[in-house]
Amino acid sequence: MSIKSGKNDMKINILKFSIIGLAMLTAGCAVGIEYRDAVSKIPAIKASQGRLIVYREFNPLTGLISRVLWVDGKPVGDLYGSAVIVHDITAGPHIINYNDGASKLDINMPAGGKVYLQYFIVSDSQHEGNTGVEIIPSKQAESDIAHLHYIETKIRHPDELKK
Repeated sequence: MSIKSGKNDMKINILKFSIIGLAMLTAGCAVGIEYRDAVSKIPAIKASQGRLIVYREFNPLTGLISRVLWVDGKPVGDLYGSAVIVHDITAGPHIINYNDGASKLDINMPAGGKVYLQYFIVSDSQHEGNTGVEIIPSKQAESDIAHLHYIETKIRHPDELKK
C-alpha cells in the first residue's frame, strides 16, 4: 500500500465516521411537523385553563438528552432539543419543577392565556442538574419556536423519572 492510498483511506474513514455521527445526532432530534404548521391543529384552550408552551432550542451537544416537564410535582412530558410541547393546566398558580426537583419556577397561569417556558442546558455552576427554565415573553417565544418541531406531550422513557 502506498502512502497516498493510506491517506485516502484515512479521509474516507473520517468521512464515514462524520456521516454516521451526523446521522446519530439528527436521529435523536425531535421529529414531527414544525410548530408554525402545527399550531392551527392544536385544540382551543378551555376557558378555565391556560396553555403551557414549553420548548428547547437545538444544541448539538445536548440534543439527545431529554428533560422532563414537571408541573406541581407530577411528570407531564419529556422534551428534546429542537422541540415544542404543549400542556393545558387549570388557571392559577403552579410550580414547574426541574433538575430532579432541586429547582423550581413559580408561574401564574391566566385563564385562557399562555405561558411560554424555555428549557436550556447550563453548567452545574449555574444550576445544579444542568437545566435552566425561564418564562419567555410571548412575542419572543413565538419567534423562537416557529421552526422547532411540535411533538406529542408524553413521557417516552419512564426510567427518566427519579422521584
